Amino acid sequence: MRLPKGERTPMLEQYMGIKRRYKDAILFYRMGDFYEMFYEDAQVASEVLGLRLTSRAHGKSAKVPLAGFPYHQLDNYLTKMVDAGHRVVIVEQVEDPKLAKGLVKRDVVRIATAGTNPAAVDRDDPTSERIASLIRGEDNWGYAWANVATGEFSAGEFNDDELTFLSGQVDPVELVVPEADARVGPKPGGRTSPPMISKLVDWVWETSFARKTLVDHFGTVGLKGFGIEHLNMAVSAAGALLYYLKGNLKSEANHLTSLSHAEISGRLYMEPSTRRNLELTESLSSNPRATLFAVIDRTVTNPGRRLLYNRLLEPLADKDRIDERLDSIDELKRKLDLRERIRGLLKQAGDLQRCLAR
Repeated sequence: MRLPKGERTPMLEQYMGIKRRYKDAILFYRMGDFYEMFYEDAQVASEVLGLRLTSRAHGKSAKVPLAGFPYHQLDNYLTKMVDAGHRVVIVEQVEDPKLAKGLVKRDVVRIATAGTNPAAVDRDDPTSERIASLIRGEDNWGYAWANVATGEFSAGEFNDDELTFLSGQVDPVELVVPEADARVGPKPGGRTSPPMISKLVDWVWETSFARKTLVDHFGTVGLKGFGIEHLNMAVSAAGALLYYLKGNLKSEANHLTSLSHAEISGRLYMEPSTRRNLELTESLSSNPRATLFAVIDRTVTNPGRRLLYNRLLEPLADKDRIDERLDSIDELKRKLDLRERIRGLLKQAGDLQRCLAR
């Protein structure tokens, strides 16, 4: 039971003001050395995170349901909440409590969803937790996807059959769609768990606004250099996705430094059932060592590990590109000293992709 407005403390009034802006999310509200949740959020947190549900007096009468955890455990609890399918709004103190005159100012510093979880940046898992956007055109679909941890960003236009295969390959954990036309496209090939659906206001998808969003971000005159200048649906999907990411990350997303034009041609796209049967990255026996990836993985960096993982799932189908890759392999195979020097330098490089994403 919520307290009437006149019976709430200034702190609880501040909390309720932010909660009204994010009604469908769980608020992680910073209180000193703790993140606390109140009312229904506290009850959800108690069930999902296993936190003790207690109460505290806020105002003249009733006690308010409360749950919380120490601030240094944020990544752990944030990931648990997001993995359970919830959106989480992180509210921090934005001024020094010692300098505050009255109530400490607080504001939203990040919004965590399945595809925009800041805690995922530090995961070593080579699988990509991608976020995608989708909009329907007259004859095709505009489809874009990104990975906030690695800076991957791609977009293109596809028909129903192409989108079925591609969306199963991209396998996004979150899908952003227009608010008024929230069609999620044909069912991705072989997918068992649907992505989190996030709706975005329609004007963000307008081609002119989406184009400006992309051009302003990349500091270019146009989009010709990215290969999507003439693809209005791809521009709409990419621009809307970038707008959504910046809003959730509460940053300029400067680690998204390029946009690639995604095409079906030139790559061999396999259905998830085919990939499983070939045991490329998943074993039918659930043994992580019994996969092709586990057998051949001798990479020394996390970016290299992710690249190998994705190349196994998206093999080339263009002979010229295959020959070019084989020539590179042959050169490194013959030049042992060069190969060992490169490996030694790479070991010192660290995970540059994820460092830029932090």
